[in-house]
Amino acid sequence: MSEETPITQQHAATPVARPVFRPWQFGLKGMLLGVTALCVLFAVMGAAGVLGGVALGWFALLALAHVVGNVLGTRLRDDIRRQREQERLEQLPQPRRDAPPPPNRLPPVKLHENTRVSRLAIACAFFGVLGGAILGLSMLWGQANGIGVLIGTISFAVLAGFFCFTAGSFMQMVGRAWGEALEG
Repeated sequence: MSEETPITQQHAATPVARPVFRPWQFGLKGMLLGVTALCVLFAVMGAAGVLGGVALGWFALLALAHVVGNVLGTRLRDDIRRQREQERLEQLPQPRRDAPPPPNRLPPVKLHENTRVSRLAIACAFFGVLGGAILGLSMLWGQANGIGVLIGTISFAVLAGFFCFTAGSFMQMVGRAWGEALEG
């Protein structure tokens, strides 16, 4: 007949340890990184032969192992520090929680609100597409056949339009943030 020990206050208040590492989840980002790595490896194998590809793969795995080891060690170290700090704080006397926290006197911010795409971003994108098409056409004229010039010009236009749209959106957000900062 075994004698059971009663649960004390100390055992009941012990928090459940959370896992240090989350299991890796395969997603679109991981798949694209893997495909990119394989493309680079196969390109090196096509250009430098199998031996060059094996050498690149070996050095890539070596660098990856070092990075993973560093990440794991840092997480373990930080987790131990966090646990020690939590144990130290649990031993200190707890403050009373009778008084409510002070009210928030800051004006509400509007940056979290959803807004329409600004006219500035649309204008930047339009002029970016136009400028990219002109630049692409002038750079490729006479250097490629008709299909090459067409595809290159469209590529220049799309990339320049995307870049200019991003720049216009950024300028709009900076302007809104600056305006809110000046208001209050």
